[in-house]
Amino acid sequence: MIFHRLHQIIILLIYLSLSATSYGYTFEHKIENYGLTFAAHTVDQDHRTSLILNSGKGISFPAEGFIMNFDIKLRQELYTYGYILRVISHNDQNLDLVSYLYDSKISIISGSSHEKSQMVYLADSMLIRKDQWMPIQIQFFPNSAKIKINGKNIYLSHSFRDFNDVQIIFGASNLGRFFSGDVAPMSIRNLSLQSLQGKTFYYWKLDRSSKTTNNFVYDSISDLPAYVKNGKWEIDKHYHWQRVTSFEIDYKNPQLAFDEIKGNFFCSFR
Repeated sequence: MIFHRLHQIIILLIYLSLSATSYGYTFEHKIENYGLTFAAHTVDQDHRTSLILNSGKGISFPAEGFIMNFDIKLRQELYTYGYILRVISHNDQNLDLVSYLYDSKISIISGSSHEKSQMVYLADSMLIRKDQWMPIQIQFFPNSAKIKINGKNIYLSHSFRDFNDVQIIFGASNLGRFFSGDVAPMSIRNLSLQSLQGKTFYYWKLDRSSKTTNNFVYDSISDLPAYVKNGKWEIDKHYHWQRVTSFEIDYKNPQLAFDEIKGNFFCSFR
């Protein structure tokens, strides 16, 4: 009986130590866990996430072009195919980013209503991994675009006439012929729009502590609104208490102690 009790106590101590260590790691790194999380194929199309810059109205950029930067984290689900981003000019020309995590691939598609679409893609299991933040930059020039994904460059041409009326939609789109309910399982953050010289026009950190009103989040420079539909905020996981583990103790007078340096729980019984 004594041996049996001792064996139970040892198992419990090991379990608590591992749980606390795991929780400690999360706590130390939670400051980096912010961003907008997109609901994808696990819900029906009406409940999937959109982020629509300037509430769907066109944004005007210099004739020479502009730069878009953001960080993305892809997650593994049963279906991993979906749109990351649609950039649309004059409701006619488009440049899309489409993810397929199952094949570690991101495709870039450029087209218009009167021209055949072209597609290039990056397929690299070392660069495109689940649950890891990676930076994406798109540089738009008058006739071409340069896309940098986690440090690797991709080039293709586009048919944008100019940059006077540019719509930018992340995730699900309800925009006419650019409708899409296929959303990539992803989170994004640190979204910025800049000049080719690096001047920042708009910046959305997407950490929820940014200026928000109802379903709108405003950029920190010019208060440009972005409409969020069915979004979830990563940082909300750390603003509220969450259960880490639970267990039952059959003994009287249990005593618990915590080693905050090593992140271990200790339990003793009488």
